[in-house]
Amino acid sequence: MLIGKYPDDSENATLSTSGLCEHIGILGNSGSGKTVMAKIILEECALAGIPSIILDVQGDLARMALPTAEDPKADSKRQSEWNKTSEVRIWTPISESGLPICLSPFKIPPNDLSDDDREEAWERMAVGITEILGYDISKKTGGNVRAFLFGLLVSLADENSMPSDFGKLAKSIAQVDREDYSDLIKSSDIDNLVRNANSFHTGPQSRVFTQGTSLSIPLMLEPRIDGKTPVNVLYLNTLTDESRKISFIAQFYRELYDWALQNPSKSEHPQVMVFLDEAGSFIPPDPRMPSSKQNIQNLLKRGRKFGIGCMLASQSLGDLDYKTVGQTSTTFLGRFTAPQDINKVGQMLKGMQSDVTISTKLAKLQPGQFLMIDRNSDDIRVKRVDTRWLLTSHGSPLTIEELPDLITKASRDWAKAYSEKSAPKRAKITKKLRESAKPKTSRASGKQASTGTPILGGFTHLADESDPLHVLMGVTHVITALTLLICTYTLGNLWAEGEISQLPFIVSAAVSALMGLGLALDFILRNESELSKKIRSRARLLEGLVLLWIWILWGMESSGALDLSEWAFMILISQTLLTAFFALEVYHRVSLGRLELVGETIVDKLKSGVRGIPVILTGAEVEELRKTSEQIHDGLRTFMEVATLGLLITLMTAEIDLNTAWVSELAVRIVSLDVALLLSKAIASREKRL
Repeated sequence: MLIGKYPDDSENATLSTSGLCEHIGILGNSGSGKTVMAKIILEECALAGIPSIILDVQGDLARMALPTAEDPKADSKRQSEWNKTSEVRIWTPISESGLPICLSPFKIPPNDLSDDDREEAWERMAVGITEILGYDISKKTGGNVRAFLFGLLVSLADENSMPSDFGKLAKSIAQVDREDYSDLIKSSDIDNLVRNANSFHTGPQSRVFTQGTSLSIPLMLEPRIDGKTPVNVLYLNTLTDESRKISFIAQFYRELYDWALQNPSKSEHPQVMVFLDEAGSFIPPDPRMPSSKQNIQNLLKRGRKFGIGCMLASQSLGDLDYKTVGQTSTTFLGRFTAPQDINKVGQMLKGMQSDVTISTKLAKLQPGQFLMIDRNSDDIRVKRVDTRWLLTSHGSPLTIEELPDLITKASRDWAKAYSEKSAPKRAKITKKLRESAKPKTSRASGKQASTGTPILGGFTHLADESDPLHVLMGVTHVITALTLLICTYTLGNLWAEGEISQLPFIVSAAVSALMGLGLALDFILRNESELSKKIRSRARLLEGLVLLWIWILWGMESSGALDLSEWAFMILISQTLLTAFFALEVYHRVSLGRLELVGETIVDKLKSGVRGIPVILTGAEVEELRKTSEQIHDGLRTFMEVATLGLLITLMTAEIDLNTAWVSELAVRIVSLDVALLLSKAIASREKRL
């Protein structure tokens, strides 16, 4: 693929089609020639028979549809080849100026996906519809709406009554039994959802979902004329509102990702090249997370496997998540003059493990000159490239009024008659997906399945008696609370008799009171209120204080500073269980931190709940939480059974007196922990069967 010249040796600058799936980034200030570079690569893709989809947010990419003019600087032979082998189509949302195209946010995901991919696809649908309706999923209400819509859409599809537009969605929302979702979304929020959905069914804004051919990837890739490579330009200047552009692009990348899951690549060459111009609004830096950003990042991560080449361009690094663009294997850096932009380029180069000093050369580049960073080989290569002359027209953006003359009647008739044969007529809802969509509150069962977290016990297990770690925590807290009460009573008597100072009694009484308060709040605030979240965020500090005091009591009793020998075994049991539970919690968090579902780990999502954002877990995430908890619990149980057996064998084969202090202490620790694990497993198993 010829893109220009290397001025250092006058050799042709080329790109390999096999490297396109590793993605391309084009960065440079306005006037640096980045749009020209993008057009050159798209021209070469068409000449190589690779279809392309261009998200044109300004209108200048649409000029590729203009008839090629005689230009002495252009390669006439290749220009003629371009005319013979490519067909540029201009698609316009909410307008008949080009080929009209509309969003299809209710399109059923492919049925032949794995369980995890299927659930992620339904999750992406729920996120897209939530943001179209005007909710920010990073906020409390938006998160609740997303989870509500996920469950509702899956259940409707399971009943073969999936809505096809926002009017039908509004009707379905209005008919839900609100008691079933009372722990997730307020009745007033459901009323607002109905109004919002109806507003997208009527009026001018409804045209983006109803006017034209439904957006689909097979439509983009199908040649209208045999032998001609499709070059699709999604002309988004018809969407005057920035939020609509974000929604459209998010929906497009969702369609592309779902299609890719069903159509993995069978070649090292790309199936399609996708170009997003002015990408900053759609993949902004953290913490901003429009729905388009996550969908684009998903594709960048897995594009090679799918055979999809992504190309991104931006002139403003301040508005762009340049870390995401830094994942591209081929990056073209054009002229940058502002110190802050040059500094950001340096940070990006550092993240790419490239030479940071490259950024100092950017201010001297002229229009059409780029530094190409190629990371497709073992050695990172940096070469200057001077772009070749375009085969197609370049100039000011096309206006909407100029588009009709570029669309033939034959292409309009073809687009209107297009029917996507591969779209499923009915969704395949698996048992796992069905379970994940069930309302968290079920009046039929008379019990609440909670994905919240208890006041005491951190945040990495389910507040559910079917979770063995939760049961183990309950057993531990009951024994610890009883131990604290007994020790406080004993210390009070020792102080009254003048055998100890007042301080140990006061500390023990305070710790006991805090422990009791925590357990009481755990019972009273068994919901996801703001108060319970604030208290929960400080729970680890309280547990740490309790553990520290138990260790201090054990140390004082062991050293003879306090005479608590009557209850020493209780202190020993509490110390063992509480310490073991803390260790399990740490290991559990580390394990969950490695599990990434839909772009973030379960721990990240649960931490956000501690900070006040609602903790809404999908069924898959709940199952991963439960599965990891059970694996850790069972692993420790197996270890303790081996330890118990080892202790018995040692006592039988070695001449060790069971009455020896360290032997009896070790035996109490092993037996108490083993019994607690067996008890918690038995209770959890019983609850799971109910």
